[in-house]
Amino acid sequence: MDFDDATASQLVFETFHGTLSLLEASGRVPSALLREIASPGSATERAVAVLGRAGLAEHAECAMRAAICRAEELHGAILGTPES
Repeated sequence: MDFDDATASQLVFETFHGTLSLLEASGRVPSALLREIASPGSATERAVAVLGRAGLAEHAECAMRAAICRAEELHGAILGTPES
């Protein structure tokens, strides 16, 4: 798919906005809401399966761990404490 930057940004924004709105309105945790939305045979189920096979959760976890590690390094540098 070849979207221009503005269209791609709008699609991402609307997807996240809609997801967050559903989460807030439902009061459910993301995994419970996903089970409802990704019904068997749905487009969402297929998309989630592709993301799972691509290792999205693992990549997201690695990215978050790297960000936390760097934030801790920066925090230590600001406070003048040695890195451990």
